[in-house]
Amino acid sequence: ELDTELKKQEAALSSLQDEKQVEEVKLCEAEEKVLARTAERDRLQAEVTTKQAELVNVENELQRLNAVRQELETKRERLSNRRDALQTAVQDLQQRRNLSQEQLDQLNVNLDDLENQISSIESQRQRLESRQDALMQQIEAAAEKELEAAQQRVAAETEAENAVQKADFHSQRI
Repeated sequence: ELDTELKKQEAALSSLQDEKQVEEVKLCEAEEKVLARTAERDRLQAEVTTKQAELVNVENELQRLNAVRQELETKRERLSNRRDALQTAVQDLQQRRNLSQEQLDQLNVNLDDLENQISSIESQRQRLESRQDALMQQIEAAAEKELEAAQQRVAAETEAENAVQKADFHSQRI
């Protein structure tokens, strides 16, 4: 009877040891998954940092474009003022009627040149505004995608860490 009981106890012990080994293997696998997910999270964090740096570069470019646009606006205003002054001068000179036709033609040519320059600056300003609008849309879309992706990754990592903690808890109980 004692031999039978001893064999039963040894079989039970062997079974428990087998279960322990299985649980230890599972725990090792879970720890490997945690390490892999941690490495992936670190990689994703580095990627987010890179994207943030790119975003800063784009914002700097936008600021530079704004400065150029303001400079062009200032030039346009100066040229507009010069045009107005020339128009006033032309009107003044025409009223005096002692102005030669050649001088009047030259003033008109100068006035046309100024108007062409103003038109060119206005076109540049419009192109800059279009570029700025496009960049802002790209920034907003990229930021939304990055935020959504980061939130999904954080949720997945949290879920994985919870699963590892459960497995660890169960293995400790055994």
